[in-house]
Amino acid sequence: MAAMERRTDTAEALAAAETLPEATKAVHEAGGLDGVRTLADAGDEAQLRHLARRARRLADRRAGATIPVETLAALA
Repeated sequence: MAAMERRTDTAEALAAAETLPEATKAVHEAGGLDGVRTLADAGDEAQLRHLARRARRLADRRAGATIPVETLAALA
């Protein structure tokens, strides 16, 4: 997640660059044009959306799994 967050920060900086100095700095911080190309092809958005769907399903499952603590304690 931390790596995806860093790549997203970099992508936002690249997208926001409106002047030559801003673009130069953003491209440099992305690791040059090769880094920009790699970042553009990373597929982070799809991976993050997939992760969000899995997290929602897992949260729903966990919400439905009420643990009967008192019952289990009485049986123990």
